[in-house]
Amino acid sequence: MTISQMQSNAVRFDYTHFLGESSRGHRWRFVDVINSIAPIFGTLWQQEIDKAQNSEQKLWESALNQLSSTHSDEKNLVKLLRIAKQEKIASLEISLPYSFEKNQIQAISDRAEVTIECVDEELWKVTL
Repeated sequence: MTISQMQSNAVRFDYTHFLGESSRGHRWRFVDVINSIAPIFGTLWQQEIDKAQNSEQKLWESALNQLSSTHSDEKNLVKLLRIAKQEKIASLEISLPYSFEKNQIQAISDRAEVTIECVDEELWKVTL
């Protein structure tokens, strides 16, 4: 998996890998099929799956469902950081496909209301 646990509430997210996965289109899971046939069973099944997943898995699945390769990276990263906050992730390391300008980083930080530390040009440590 492209997201690995660093410590109890800190995760690593490979945004480069995410872009590759998201460009393949939506992949149907068993729970998606059940939900389309019998919504109540799909909802109950999804609740059980959510209980069993850890923060990293939930973040990855939410990112695949809510972010889009057709949106700007800035917009996607703001959304990713908001999802991470909802999942109560305290610290997130994001691997990026390229470096961002300082004003872009500041805009993302301001919009998501987080602190971004640039470890290097293509790695951010984000405190949520």
